[in-house]
Amino acid sequence: MPWHRALARLRFTSFEAVAAERFDLALATWWKTIYELHRIDAGRYAYFVQSIESWFYPDSDAAVRNLVNATYLLPLPGITEARWIRDHLRSRFGHDYHLVPNGCSKALYAAAGRLHRTARARPATDPGGRPARRRLQECGAEHCPRAAGRDR
Repeated sequence: MPWHRALARLRFTSFEAVAAERFDLALATWWKTIYELHRIDAGRYAYFVQSIESWFYPDSDAAVRNLVNATYLLPLPGITEARWIRDHLRSRFGHDYHLVPNGCSKALYAAAGRLHRTARARPATDPGGRPARRRLQECGAEHCPRAAGRDR
């Protein structure tokens, strides 16, 4: 079973195979892909920043860290899924990214077995009246590795 039911509708291909096609949007999703956007003919270009990827490299690898950080300075519209990333990009690089929070659809991903809980901040209170900073979201570990702590 694929991780998402829409996976079968996606086409996975190479730059060469789509060289003659035009797309509405080309979206870089990793720091290295930002340097490949020029290979895609698109009406718009954007950057989806999922983490501060320069932090994935040791301080001793300053050249790569600087190359990654340079991607956050490019004049492209951007989105991110975390407030802390948005805030970091704004304060460190002066770039305002749109925030699109991650989520785990319990309707789509039914838990099989033990549920894992992860805290997720929201304004005010949740429907149960708990303070937002203590609100818990349940997610099946096999579909949401972040909830199970396997992405660290």
